[in-house]
Amino acid sequence: MYKHSIFLREAQTPKETKVVQDPTSNEEEREKLLEYFRTSIADEFLAAFQYRQGYNVASGEHKADIENEMNSHYFEELGHAEKLEERLKQIGGKTFGPDKWKEYTRAGYTEPPEDGNCLQITIDNIEGEKKAVSYYREFAEFANKIGDYGTVNLVEGILADEEKHLHEFEELRKQFVDEN
Repeated sequence: MYKHSIFLREAQTPKETKVVQDPTSNEEEREKLLEYFRTSIADEFLAAFQYRQGYNVASGEHKADIENEMNSHYFEELGHAEKLEERLKQIGGKTFGPDKWKEYTRAGYTEPPEDGNCLQITIDNIEGEKKAVSYYREFAEFANKIGDYGTVNLVEGILADEEKHLHEFEELRKQFVDEN
């Protein structure tokens, strides 16, 4: 039996790291939930790093546009990772360092082009955001299925941010293509 009110109360106070009751007594479901968290955390840190690198190498006429997007998304992705780590700790999972990112990632990391081509940086980031949107939809659906509504709320908030990022990058791509 699930204690949904516990999950909701704890999820509303992410800075507290009290361990809440497990969202599921089914060991297979619990491991899958933890896997979703590990993957999401790795993907968020790698996305942040990719955005920082894109910011560092961007060049050309659209450099300022790309730098603005990269900088804001960099901080948002770090914020997502922090929230996911806090929730992971709340449900009794363990955090991990950069040495595990490649092992856990689903979205991966795309090195920005050395020439700083803003259109290519934008296209690469669109692909990454599409993967994030797809994954967070899957994650939210699973958390809902097992009755972990605190995680559902968290993941749906992150999903909304990722959909916004995707839209912003698609608008940038359109702008770059229309100008050429």
